[in-house]
Amino acid sequence: MANWNELPLEVLIKIFDFTVTPYWLSGETLKEYLVISKHWSLASRSSVYANVRLKMDHIDAFLKCMLKSNNSAFVKTIYWKYILNKDTLEANLGRLLAACPNIVDLGLGWTQPNESIFSKLLLLHFTSKNGLKLRSIPIRFEETENAVRTYGYLACALRKTLEHIKVYDWPKVEGEYVMNETANALVEFENLKSIRFHFKDHVKIFQVGSKIQNCPTIEQLNIYPNTPTFNMQARTTTMPMESFNVQPLPNIKVLCILDAKVFADSRLLEYVIHSFPKLRCLMVAENNPSPGRETAIPVDAMPYLQQRGQQVSVELWIKFFNYLNAMDSYSVSTMFIKDYLDVIAHFPTFCECLEIIYGRDEVVPIEPYISVFNSWADTQIIKDMHSEDISSRRTLIYLPPYQNRARVDFESIVGIFESTIKALHIEMEDNFGYDLQRRILCYALEQCPVLNTLWITNGKLSDFDSSPFVVNKSLGCLRFKECLIEDDYLYELSG
Repeated sequence: MANWNELPLEVLIKIFDFTVTPYWLSGETLKEYLVISKHWSLASRSSVYANVRLKMDHIDAFLKCMLKSNNSAFVKTIYWKYILNKDTLEANLGRLLAACPNIVDLGLGWTQPNESIFSKLLLLHFTSKNGLKLRSIPIRFEETENAVRTYGYLACALRKTLEHIKVYDWPKVEGEYVMNETANALVEFENLKSIRFHFKDHVKIFQVGSKIQNCPTIEQLNIYPNTPTFNMQARTTTMPMESFNVQPLPNIKVLCILDAKVFADSRLLEYVIHSFPKLRCLMVAENNPSPGRETAIPVDAMPYLQQRGQQVSVELWIKFFNYLNAMDSYSVSTMFIKDYLDVIAHFPTFCECLEIIYGRDEVVPIEPYISVFNSWADTQIIKDMHSEDISSRRTLIYLPPYQNRARVDFESIVGIFESTIKALHIEMEDNFGYDLQRRILCYALEQCPVLNTLWITNGKLSDFDSSPFVVNKSLGCLRFKECLIEDDYLYELSG
């Protein structure tokens, strides 16, 4: 059909709804559709007005216009330009929702509004003719007891429309941390896509399955303990675990347990594998991406983590790594695996980026432990220099700083991944002599034919023996950090 004006109006509306997005087109471009013809104006206005870009100092003029316009019903989302004045927004909240009754997103995003906004929204919901249609409410606020309670009341009131909510286990009820009423009403939420559980008592991590058992629309589950657990042994030996009669939750695609000092033991691995069989992303790591989402474990908890992790069988670790290998993204930190070489030997292509760290945790004696990541990588995280992906598949192996086994450990690990390692980071230990460090380096260059990126941290590189330095034709990036290097070494290296 040559003339778009001859298309039925309902067809043209569908075309605009499908193709017009605020992320691609400017407001000026969108407004042009309104003046092409009456037919185009009628067809495009639902898409043009759906997402409004608004400056705070224009809010009064906007509201006066919308109160007189038939287009106000099409406004769904507000995008605030520049600085958002929280007081001005709250003062005009009633007028905004009266003028645009179908708003689903107030555009607050990560803005932290005043605590009083929740009680005001709650009042507006119950006093408006048809109630509010919000799909999201602010998720950042000062978590006072009053704010948490009011947030929960508002979430329950909007249970037919909300897509994203937070659930708390505080304020305390009769002195105990108990999940609030929102958790008990989750089955009544009709459109939930994600839940963020915020727990003072982190044992609640393993009790969420029963709460979301009958919520088939949920796809993402985030769990945040509000305080770190320092006495891990005292808190975990009696940790209540949901029984496996809870049905698997195939609708959950993303599971994030963030900033939690959680041990990777048999119960946790079996629980995750059983409960979330269709997971595409798993994070058991730090919320802060630096350094590389590695979990900061209290020193006095390390021996207990080691004990629990090393009780896991090789078969279960292999099952868990197979589970991870099928995912699009994962970050799992601080796994103590007793026979770690036997486990990783089953996955010679598991990673393209390998980091071997010696002696970082010297305060208490520890055995090797492993962290694995397939996630976004910034410039501080090693990756294949030729890769255009924004993510990096990394395996970090932490080894004790024992000179008598350092070379054997290194060669055993590199020997497993040698055919696929494209990026390697070696963090040396201060007490390693020049010869030991050189032998480790030479082995890596000899045995890794596709290695293109090599980082060395805390190295002391000098005092050559009589053997020539190994040539590696694939190596394109070599970075030294906090290293002591003699000029002769750099001369030989350049050759």
